[in-house]
Amino acid sequence: MQSGLAVTSFALGSAVTSVVAGRLVSRWGRWVTVTGLSLVIVGLTLVAVLVPLSSRSTAGFAVALPLLLAGIGGGAVISPNTTLTLECVPTRMAGVAGGALQTGQRIGTAIGTAVLASIFRAGVGSSNAYERGVSLAMYGAVAVTVVALAIGLWEVWSRRTRVSAGERAVAETAVASDVHRG
Repeated sequence: MQSGLAVTSFALGSAVTSVVAGRLVSRWGRWVTVTGLSLVIVGLTLVAVLVPLSSRSTAGFAVALPLLLAGIGGGAVISPNTTLTLECVPTRMAGVAGGALQTGQRIGTAIGTAVLASIFRAGVGSSNAYERGVSLAMYGAVAVTVVALAIGLWEVWSRRTRVSAGERAVAETAVASDVHRG
């Protein structure tokens, strides 16, 4: 019961932010997901630090705000990432692309759950050190999220480079046509 209540803040943060982030993605693009991933990293790192420092009876309260922060970040990733992933898909391929995206998400969730549960179990060990197990699992989640953040930042940089190259090409074409007219 306490575990369920503790993670409710994550779910609430994610639910509210996904609606807001879905509206912001058309203006801010990939920066919405980059910001969201950064918040997830901060929130989960705080959980990893606070759990071992808290007693078992107060751990749920100690991690409620960091989980809210991580949930806010998670909500800023999910709906914008779907929008950005499918933005260039032709309408006739939308169903296939959406299905492939959903399949990839389900596979990622299954693998992530298995890996993090394994890290948790290894951290608990035979001494029932649940706090250590939770902390290690959170650090594992942070590591994966850092990789996702690096990919997001690469996408922002890559898109900016492509846009800059396209703007240069348009400008060069305009200058060349002006030269030929003169």
